[in-house]
Amino acid sequence: SHQSSRRAIERLPRSGPVSYCKKSDFDRLQSHNDFIKRRAGAGYFCHAIDLSLTGMRMQGMERLQLEDTLRVENHALIAVASIVNATQLDDSHEYAYGMQFLALSLKQLQGSFVSTAI
Repeated sequence: SHQSSRRAIERLPRSGPVSYCKKSDFDRLQSHNDFIKRRAGAGYFCHAIDLSLTGMRMQGMERLQLEDTLRVENHALIAVASIVNATQLDDSHEYAYGMQFLALSLKQLQGSFVSTAI
């Protein structure tokens, strides 16, 4: 239920390391659901900030395009997200991205999934 999803996300840390991969790196993905189920491989790494049920901000070294769709994963969730804004941090080689979740799967500790349509 939406209520249990909200409770689950409230227990998640608001920030921390995440890995991601770009949809453009894969051929012929049919849907966000396909992308969530796809094993990410090594992918790229960055730092999530201000994680919520609808999206997050993340910081990393790689320059991403606004049209990129990403599969983002950490110990608690897998999400498909679009980049809604991007800024280069002052005096830094890092970028900050605002991400909006298009699809989200929360990992339960015992291994089952709660899937939420946004």
